This record gives sequence, C-alpha cells and structure tokens, in this order.
Amino acid sequence: MNLNLDKKKILEIQNNSGDLLMIDEAKIMEDGKSAEGFKIFDPNFWFFKLHWPGNPNVPGAFQLECLSQLASLIILSKDENKKKFMYIVGHKYTKFKRKILPAEKLDIKANLISWRRGIGVFYAEANVDKTLACKAEFTMILPDKSNNFF
Repeated sequence: MNLNLDKKKILEIQNNSGDLLMIDEAKIMEDGKSAEGFKIFDPNFWFFKLHWPGNPNVPGAFQLECLSQLASLIILSKDENKKKFMYIVGHKYTKFKRKILPAEKLDIKANLISWRRGIGVFYAEANVDKTLACKAEFTMILPDKSNNFF
C-alpha cells in the first residue's frame, strides 16, 4: 500500500504545525515499513537569521526533527494511531555530513527497524542533491502503547 501525504494530510495524522512541521510531502512506501518525503527550507525561516548571521544553515536539531517526523508517519499513518504523540527517547550513529542552506530541498528516507510494544527503532537519512546531509538511528515511543513497559 502506498499512501501519498501532502501538508494537509500530514496535519491530519500528526500534531506538529506551523514552523515546526518539518515535512512538506511524504509517501508511505510499505505499510508500516518505510517512508520517503522532503522538506524545502524557505530562506525566510526564522532560524536562518539566528543560525548563523552571515552563514545561515539548518540547525542539527531541526535536521533530526525532519528525520523523526518522517519516521513517525510510518506509525502514525495507521488509522488507530492518527493524532497520537510519538517522542524520541534516544538516538545514535547520528552524523551531519554537510550544511543545509536556505532554499535547499532535503530528500528524506526512513525505515522501521523494529516495533514492539509501542517502542520503535528507526533509521533515517537525508540528502541534498543526492549528497548525504545527515543520518541517524533513533528510538521513539508511542506512550499509550508503551507506558506499561517502562
């Protein structure tokens, strides 16, 4: 099953909005397995004025947010999980390989490595012009399915 999501459909599934919505479009490639999407960083984003004046680029925390938001759609796109909250509880193997500049398009791919009792391990990476920009493996929880196991 392929599921195509524009911004409106993404907002029907997950709770980030406004400047904190870090995915412009997404496609769930295999039900519960993988997703692809992208984010274009508008040169007028508020953080470009601050990070860094004269050398603007996307902060690493926002890059991780892009990766995790796309990965979360793999789980949140299921009818029973829509509009629930997922939280990052850890990440490893995180690498930032190049700056992401204003107006650049970040192409993102995410895969679910494991899912058990509301705890998911994901791998995601993002490219700009087919060049690796960042990657990470991270763990996220869906609290209403995992609270009994912590």
